[in-house]
Amino acid sequence: MEYKNLNGYEISDLCFGTATFVRGKLRPQLDSSLGKKCLSEALDLGINIIHSNPNLETQWAIAEILQYKDLRNIHHFIKIELPLEGNGRLEEIFRSRLDYSLSRLNINSVEGIIYEIDRKRSSNDKLNNPEFVEKNYQNIKEIFEKLRRENKTKFLVCMAKNNFEMEIAI
Repeated sequence: MEYKNLNGYEISDLCFGTATFVRGKLRPQLDSSLGKKCLSEALDLGINIIHSNPNLETQWAIAEILQYKDLRNIHHFIKIELPLEGNGRLEEIFRSRLDYSLSRLNINSVEGIIYEIDRKRSSNDKLNNPEFVEKNYQNIKEIFEKLRRENKTKFLVCMAKNNFEMEIAI
C-alpha cells in the first residue's frame, strides 16, 4: 500500500467508502457477510481511510469490524449532509448527526467530517443567494471549531458543487 503524508498523517492512497458494502438504506436485502469481509481485509492490507454516511445505515457493520482492529492508524471520515438552514437549528442538527454516528460506531471521535449542502432539501432561493451560502459555511466552520475543541473531530472537508461554493468554502 502506498501512503501520502497529510499534515503529519500517513494516509493510504485508497479510501474504503461504505455506501453499499452491507445491508442498509440503499441495499436493504443485501447479504452483508462479503462486505464485512472486504472491509476487514482492506484494513488488514493497509487501507486506513474509511468514509461513511449515517444516512445510509451501514455504520453498524463498520462498528462490528472496527472492534477487532487497531484504531490508532484508521482515519474515519463521516459525511454530514444538511439543507441550508435559516431557523437557527444548524448546530443542533449537525451535532445530532455527529453524535448519532459516534454512537453507531461506538467511538468517541472521528478523524474528519465531510460537509455537503443537501441540495434536494434546500430551496433554490437560498442556494442562489451568495450571502446566505456564505453565512451557512461560516456557521459550519464555527460549529466544526467547537467540535474540534471538544476532541470529537480534527478535519472539516467541504464538498462544493460549483465554483461559487468552492470560493466561499475556501
